[in-house]
Amino acid sequence: MITIGGTEVETLRLNTIKALTRMTDLLKTRGAIPYNSEKTPTCRNHLMWMCTTAITKLEEESEDFPIDKASRWLGFVHGVLAMLGDMDVMKERGATRPLFTKSP
Repeated sequence: MITIGGTEVETLRLNTIKALTRMTDLLKTRGAIPYNSEKTPTCRNHLMWMCTTAITKLEEESEDFPIDKASRWLGFVHGVLAMLGDMDVMKERGATRPLFTKSP
């Protein structure tokens, strides 16, 4: 069993997929479609591409997409959506924190 910060990597992988899926659902409500737009990495379409790509890579357990990379992408998406005003940071924290912290 491999752990990171006391949490099994498999649990982190599955919970990261859940959090990324939350973001794709939010982005869909804003009309986003997955499009790799490296020139405008903060546009909603690029964020959707990041989420869908990360989900696919995590589901495939791709060796070129480790859990720490998925976590960085999720953090980037969270940050941009917060800056765009599409996401309430406190609500998202309440929704995703239980996915990434150990129960007492």
